[in-house]
Amino acid sequence: DGAPDIVSEAEDLFREDNMCLSWAFPIPATHDVPLGWKRSGRTKPYRIEVRCAFIHLGRLSSMKPFQHAEFPVAVGWHREADQEICRTQWRSYRGSCGTTCFAHPPNALKVDPTELLDVLDRFEQGQYPCAQLDSVDVECGPGLAQRWFRARGEEFIFVVCGRNVAPGRAMRCLQSIGSNQDRCQHVSSGVILVDDCSDDADCVQFIHEIAAESVHNLTSIRRRIRMGSLRNTIHAIRHVCTNPDSVIITVDLDDALLGDHVLARLCKFYEEDPLLEAASGGHLRTDKYVEYPLRLDNPRCTRSGGYVWKHLRSFRKGLFDRIRDEDFRVDCLERSRQEYPELASDWAFMLPVMELARFNARDLDGAAGSAMYLHEPSTPEFGSQHVREQRERCITQLVNKPRYPNLVWKVGVVGDASLKSQEQKNFCHELGRRLR
Repeated sequence: DGAPDIVSEAEDLFREDNMCLSWAFPIPATHDVPLGWKRSGRTKPYRIEVRCAFIHLGRLSSMKPFQHAEFPVAVGWHREADQEICRTQWRSYRGSCGTTCFAHPPNALKVDPTELLDVLDRFEQGQYPCAQLDSVDVECGPGLAQRWFRARGEEFIFVVCGRNVAPGRAMRCLQSIGSNQDRCQHVSSGVILVDDCSDDADCVQFIHEIAAESVHNLTSIRRRIRMGSLRNTIHAIRHVCTNPDSVIITVDLDDALLGDHVLARLCKFYEEDPLLEAASGGHLRTDKYVEYPLRLDNPRCTRSGGYVWKHLRSFRKGLFDRIRDEDFRVDCLERSRQEYPELASDWAFMLPVMELARFNARDLDGAAGSAMYLHEPSTPEFGSQHVREQRERCITQLVNKPRYPNLVWKVGVVGDASLKSQEQKNFCHELGRRLR
């Protein structure tokens, strides 16, 4: 964060004050705290902070024996030192000459390592919720992701995931999204960028800096442990997105949108058809030309899965939230449990999405007029024979799961006298036509 070297700062403090016993970091504050070291609060000297502090071991040892040395467990050495500070000239400091601060993660946060590491990453970036201010314990509990990550509730939200993506490809992807946001400013749009624990930390930092410059309304997530593309997608949609009516657009970080008109076209499709819940298409591959006609009758019974997995994928968050978590998972032979598949992850969520949206889904390949999504495979398709066999096993499990019923709401409209505008009347008539 541009702060001075904290070790050198501690050395300077201990050198300037021979009676300095400890120096504790400050906590995030609601107001601007004057820079510098302080050795007392409003009414008494500062106590020793053992959770995040520098302590001079030689000076601490010189204070022995403590008054209650025969009962160290009952009192604690740091509380004995507190009493010595009150009785003598020993001093405990707080504050800083820089902007460094700390917070203490309670044990409840350590149950899930993923949540702990997510909070650690946000805190290191200096991004924490208002509830964290003036509090030493990390603010956690239900809804942690929406508080610690910048929640997204725009009309259209791009969910962009990747791992070990070359900076050039990532830049191409992010700039393509940014140009679409610039051209389609009449609707609100946001971006959730997730790096899945890439190997090169410098590349990750560069990519997220490019994202901050290229796109609008960004939520940036950097994983400390691998979670997989599917789990990252599910987490972003369910826990970072807040608006059930938001249209989610999934984009791979090594792919890109073709042109600056993609968001405008999607917006037009969803505006023209208020009942539209999912749409996919506009997929262009660089390694071969293939057409993927969308088939929604019973995609689990077709060899291709009805091509429901094809790019560009879009659907409403509320629709996605209706999918049971166990329906995303497959059996993992190595661990004897069900996990989110890394292979065929697009099948895992697009099969139930398109089944739920069957009567309100659209194939964009014919409607879009031209390609909207550039898919440039970075590795040979499906890799080795072993990888292909694993992928086929995942797909077999996914298509054998029970299909989602096409729930059809029966709506009866008696007369249209209460409908004020012709637009409202047309909407109800179209709704009735679809539900017949």
